[in-house]
Amino acid sequence: MRVFYAGDSPADGPARYLLGILKHLKAEVTHLPPGNQLTPDLLRSDFDLYIFSDFSYRDFLKPSEQILIKKVAQGAGFLMVGGWGSFAGPFGGWHNSAIESLLPVTCLNRDDRQNFPGGALVLPATSHKILKGISFAKPAAICGVNQVRLKSHAQVLLNAKAINYRNGNVFLNSAVTPLLAVGGTFHPRIAAFMTDFAPHWSAGFIDWGTRVKRIKIQEKIEIQVGNLYVQFISQLLSWLAKP
Repeated sequence: MRVFYAGDSPADGPARYLLGILKHLKAEVTHLPPGNQLTPDLLRSDFDLYIFSDFSYRDFLKPSEQILIKKVAQGAGFLMVGGWGSFAGPFGGWHNSAIESLLPVTCLNRDDRQNFPGGALVLPATSHKILKGISFAKPAAICGVNQVRLKSHAQVLLNAKAINYRNGNVFLNSAVTPLLAVGGTFHPRIAAFMTDFAPHWSAGFIDWGTRVKRIKIQEKIEIQVGNLYVQFISQLLSWLAKP
């Protein structure tokens, strides 16, 4: 699997979480930290999957935009992961971009951040290969998302439901917030994941599962995460990258 990953941080910051999963998958990764311009030369090679996570549109040059669209049209997978630099977050700016046209969702024309100070549970909306073998008997909790509008062809796989407290009682809000949607302009293997893979929005999602997995990325850089966190992201990326 060849993956182009733009955003989050250098390897010793929040990017370590996604880099750890990619290491677990034995993927060949080209990583561009935020604050660096995504030039056309970086996209000349063929990748199976392109991932943008907290990567600002202002660092994405117009010629690169057209190259990426062509690569996806030819069959490459594409994933946008949520955060303050994704979708319509304050450092995102993807509303009305050509890349937005690829996604199964539309970005808002305003700051799209929605926080869940009491947490929100991650719950399945339907069955799918990405979710195969994953138990939601003890769902993970997150604490924030990017709000989006679903396009007509979007298939929602995961929703978030806010945890509320009233008079000493705990209950789930009846409203659902889309969390993972798939489907795209050119083929189905395009996804929008509206929360982060790394702190702080991911909250308990990082520890989701009954067993702790340690993944070493570099000599002094590793992650310790839950087994279901690893399984879910691994299955998501593998499905998106598969031709």
